[in-house]
Amino acid sequence: MKILLIVALVALFSQAVRAEEEVNLLGLGAGSYTCAKYGKMYQENPELVEGIFTSWAQGYMTGKNVLWLQAKLPIRNLKTFSIKEVNTICSREPLKEFWIVVEKVYNDLPASKTPERANSN
Repeated sequence: MKILLIVALVALFSQAVRAEEEVNLLGLGAGSYTCAKYGKMYQENPELVEGIFTSWAQGYMTGKNVLWLQAKLPIRNLKTFSIKEVNTICSREPLKEFWIVVEKVYNDLPASKTPERANSN
């Protein structure tokens, strides 16, 4: 019984250590993965992975727009965003973190003069 408990604790501890090593202290979520990890996951399930990472990128950029709007700074036109641009940069720079690439793409988007709601008629 003691051996089983020790094995369980060792397994639990090693999982916690491995998880801690993979966590980027800046943040959590899809954006904290490297482009290489994103690419590997994409190869395993393109539709699902692209959907998750695109959603993360859109949320990140929307959050930036809200902050910039509150600070009375120019916001970006998110309608022109394409995950393909992120994929292109990631394929050239696999060691970059996904969020850094999204940040670059965001900064390259054209400015938007007036905020528009995504669901406006």
